[in-house]
Amino acid sequence: MTRVYIIRHAEAEGNLYRRIHGQYNSNLTALGVKQLDALEERFSNIQVDKVYSSDLKRTMMTSTAITRSRGIKAEPVRQLREVYMGRWEDLEWGNAEKYDREQLVLFSIDPAKWKVDGSEGFYELRDRVLKAVLEKSSENKNKTIVLVSHGAAIRALTSAILGLPSNEIQKIKYCDNTAVMALDIEGESIDILYEGDDSHITEEYTRFRRQSWHKDGGQGLDASNLRIETASKQNILSAKNWFPDGAWDNIERDSVSAAFKGDEFIGLVAVDISQDIGKGIGIIDLCCFSPEWREKRYLPQLIGRAVSECRSAGLNTLALSHANKDVVDKFLHLGFEIADGGAISCFLDLTV
Repeated sequence: MTRVYIIRHAEAEGNLYRRIHGQYNSNLTALGVKQLDALEERFSNIQVDKVYSSDLKRTMMTSTAITRSRGIKAEPVRQLREVYMGRWEDLEWGNAEKYDREQLVLFSIDPAKWKVDGSEGFYELRDRVLKAVLEKSSENKNKTIVLVSHGAAIRALTSAILGLPSNEIQKIKYCDNTAVMALDIEGESIDILYEGDDSHITEEYTRFRRQSWHKDGGQGLDASNLRIETASKQNILSAKNWFPDGAWDNIERDSVSAAFKGDEFIGLVAVDISQDIGKGIGIIDLCCFSPEWREKRYLPQLIGRAVSECRSAGLNTLALSHANKDVVDKFLHLGFEIADGGAISCFLDLTV
């Protein structure tokens, strides 16, 4: 018999920015890095013989919570990757809700019926993850192993073990970042000891528990998601009214995106991606909300759009131009680092 622990990755950019990161390669967030300490403590007294991980960065980084105190390295396994989301890859969840609402609901309640251009099928996902788990179990008979994977992949695996059809998948709850499932496997016989256990994560270190999309039936809809699109000239003119006269007269950037709550325009982010200011650096010149929508925890979604624009342009750093301390503190809380000086206040490393 093989004891197998399946772990969902720590909080990653897609979780924070509310973007669809299926097989899109992204980093852990500052909160996700803190979650690793709690995960390491949880496994401190558990004998682990081998660690496997999806080859994406967010899972490989999560695997270090298990490997770093044991002097071993995780073996990357592509078959443990998240479902491939096709044209939804790196799309805002709020945009999917606006333009593909029916498909978004199907993704959560009956994923075998979910289909967008280029996406991976539910049963294809389920079968590849199950095969990987059985193969690694067979290679490590009578040992204890850890596999690090992703939310939808773990949910599909669980449905296979329980023999649940796609239209009953709501019986399986989504799990928090770094949640653990424990299995005993003998041949192809799998016993679930427990699943979705996040008891090692305190309220201070979880955003997932405060989110609504996985609750009340888990249909994947979330009232806190914004829709973000290329800003129109009218959006830009409207945003100028949020500032004192002349405060934004010279803002003409390569990428200006507008955020919407429902159909209401509420925010804007302007990014210079020309690389004229610094090699490989995108600069946020403006990131703001209308007065009535400030201080409502929507900032990460605008930052997420800026991150996406910079990566698409081949840039490896996102920086905030000169800003006051209160603004900089908000960015530091989201993983930015203080710059040495000059016109840049703080920056975020985008390399994966």
